[in-house]
Amino acid sequence: MVDSTGENTIVVAPGANGRLTLDSSGARAVVADCDVLLLQLEIPVTTAVAAARVAHAAGPSSC
Repeated sequence: MVDSTGENTIVVAPGANGRLTLDSSGARAVVADCDVLLLQLEIPVTTAVAAARVAHAAGPSSC
């Protein structure tokens, strides 16, 4: 979002990703097909670990 003077505005919805799993909206397939996986702990740790495992098995670089 950008205000009327061109300054960006950061909008936060704490907990918005708290129920995300790799089964949500085909997320497992997206992770398996990625070139690089970047994880921020704004999702459940169990989901982040599962995503890292899926990505590692598929072979992309991890950062």
